[in-house]
Amino acid sequence: MSETPLYDAYRRFLANAGTPFTVPGHKRNPALTDPLLALDVPQYGGVEDRRVSTRRLAGAERLAGELWGAKWCGFSVQGSSHGNEAIALTVGRPGDKVIVARTLHKSLFFGLVLAGLVPVWVRPDIDAQTGLTAGMPAGRIRQALREHPDARAVMLVEPSYVGGVSDVAAIAAVAHEHGIPLTVDAAWGAHLGFHPELPPHAIQAGADILVTSVHKHITGFTQSSMVLVQGELINLERLEAAFEGLHTTSPSGAIFASIDRARGLLQDRGEELLGNAIRIAADARARLRAVPGLGVV
Repeated sequence: MSETPLYDAYRRFLANAGTPFTVPGHKRNPALTDPLLALDVPQYGGVEDRRVSTRRLAGAERLAGELWGAKWCGFSVQGSSHGNEAIALTVGRPGDKVIVARTLHKSLFFGLVLAGLVPVWVRPDIDAQTGLTAGMPAGRIRQALREHPDARAVMLVEPSYVGGVSDVAAIAAVAHEHGIPLTVDAAWGAHLGFHPELPPHAIQAGADILVTSVHKHITGFTQSSMVLVQGELINLERLEAAFEGLHTTSPSGAIFASIDRARGLLQDRGEELLGNAIRIAADARARLRAVPGLGVV
């Protein structure tokens, strides 16, 4: 079994919790409303051994970074929206241009406003039969950078919200030819890269920064997310300042612990469990195709 320092600390706290003299205000007292309160453990003064300690969190983030092949990892209890906004504040300053896929999530739209960045919109391909968005051609990114050579980053969603996947490696190569980072909102792609029948995740494909939701396709609690960084094109001081500045100072220890546990499960049994899911999905597609008048994407 893989090491899970944050999850293990959470379980120990639940097993040996005393009377809390810190937040939350309900004091984890099930007599007030419901036994569910006992699970609400704060990160600081709860899962961590001291109020100002981040030792266990840092250890869990390091293990996640190693699994994804990143040099920096940050856990979030505010979903991938938090990471997207922090990324926008990291890659440029007010008035700077960024090449942006037109399919981006509203959190990055707001991040552009928050950071004062100027978007250069690029549209992905559209599937003629379904009208759904497909991948983003690398040539379209190259053309946008040719027209806007002063852009500071390329910002994509991979996979798209309907499952489209671009050639991220080709797009990363184009961005790096211009000396700028590729940032990827992979909120729906935490499972990518962990089964041979799935595409690689964005870090494997050469992206410089990846945000992914741990609760969508793997087993973290709702709101759990991570930001991962590789390479030298991301200013880590700016990223850490933006990430911490936008993050709550009262994070849920339960959500953090669930990220650590999800990473451990993915590391230990990810290929097996994803293989089962792939087989179930293939069977479902085959059955649906047999229904008269029903199309399957």
